[in-house]
Amino acid sequence: MRQPRISPRQAVELLAGLAATIVGGVWDNRPTASAYSPIEEHGTIGIAVRFADDIALRRCRIAWGAHRPDYFTHALEAEDVKGLTYPGFVGESAHPGRESAVSVR
Repeated sequence: MRQPRISPRQAVELLAGLAATIVGGVWDNRPTASAYSPIEEHGTIGIAVRFADDIALRRCRIAWGAHRPDYFTHALEAEDVKGLTYPGFVGESAHPGRESAVSVR
């Protein structure tokens, strides 16, 4: 079932920081197809989009807190996405100079 689109009049702002004692840097893919491990080593991203079509992120802002673990990465990462637009997107990677703010593969 497809989810309803967010109205372009709405915006998302995310401040990412470390507030838990649980180690990050993994994605929980359960339940998943056999192509991916149930628990996948992967950096923590501000906004992650994977295997989707016609995604519009309008006026979204990603900011990182003062404590930025090594596994914090891009502000936006998209993989296997068709029709991605992100007008008005504001954000930098958690570690500028090491990763790009936006990664589209």
